[in-house]
Amino acid sequence: MPYECDNFMDLFFQMRLYNQRATIMQYYGEQRKVFLPDLYKGVPITAIASDAFLNCRAMEILRLPGKLETIFPSAFAGCSALEKVLFPESLASIQVNAFWGCATLKSVWGVGVQHVEEKAFWNCDALEEAIFAKDVVLHKFSGIDMNGRVSGETMWFSNEQ
Repeated sequence: MPYECDNFMDLFFQMRLYNQRATIMQYYGEQRKVFLPDLYKGVPITAIASDAFLNCRAMEILRLPGKLETIFPSAFAGCSALEKVLFPESLASIQVNAFWGCATLKSVWGVGVQHVEEKAFWNCDALEEAIFAKDVVLHKFSGIDMNGRVSGETMWFSNEQ
């Protein structure tokens, strides 16, 4: 199926519809607060493509779709103003370099995330906390400090002393 373009929520996205799923292929906006919808044309948004938000330097706050399953490589790489991301419980995979170079990213929460790949948070120098389920698979070079603490069903990583 060919790519379809649409304009929603005053933000411009290029979307791909396939097999009753939607993927954000490209973002063209310059908003500080980006709230991604859960649905596109009645179909759940389940993926964000590689490089979809690459070098989006204005975005500070990001709300991801509620049915999101996969963030592909370099999807948010170079988003240098991004500070906080709350991942939906449906998110299974954060792939290689997904948030590489998000230098002001301070906090990530993803209790549903199952797998964080190599360099997913590499060069996120301001990252203070990352909260995931205790059974998350973190690649040893994910950019997340591997000395996490377990509290109940949650694993908490912190750079604060």
